[in-house]
Amino acid sequence: MKLTKLTFGALIAAAAVAVLALGAVVPTLDMAAAGFAGFLLTLVVIRSGHMTAWMSFAVTAVLAWLLLPGNRNSALFFVIFFGWYPIVKSYFERFRHRLFEWIGKAAVANAAFAALYFGFTALITDKLYGGWMAGLVFAVFNIIFVLYDLGLTRWIAQAGRLLTKLK
Repeated sequence: MKLTKLTFGALIAAAAVAVLALGAVVPTLDMAAAGFAGFLLTLVVIRSGHMTAWMSFAVTAVLAWLLLPGNRNSALFFVIFFGWYPIVKSYFERFRHRLFEWIGKAAVANAAFAALYFGFTALITDKLYGGWMAGLVFAVFNIIFVLYDLGLTRWIAQAGRLLTKLK
């Protein structure tokens, strides 16, 4: 049975919503669920291309926001970073020079994290936390980001091999 690109994207979107629902039910898993749902979208990029992956991202984001019970942090993390980053990552990895690739990836990741960090601190308090605390938080984020990106790269290599065997 051959799956069309759109059907495959819809199946992955449904699986990603299910994973995000797990993050909504178990609050300690909200960020991990968002990260894993992003990992699932890489399968759509590999098998069906960028356009289908963007559609899967949009469908997952809307359905997660509408359907998740109570705690929607996993959906928020998915929309702010983990959902679109695996798609954007593939664009940056087309650069011939590795330094430009990492600069581009780090720039978009830090821009998304800055929006999240400063947006949340503005909502929670009237003070804007900057200085050494913000520097420490951003340093930790960048370490986690590099580890996430490297893990995503290894996942993509394995998933690519698996998907070529399934065709």
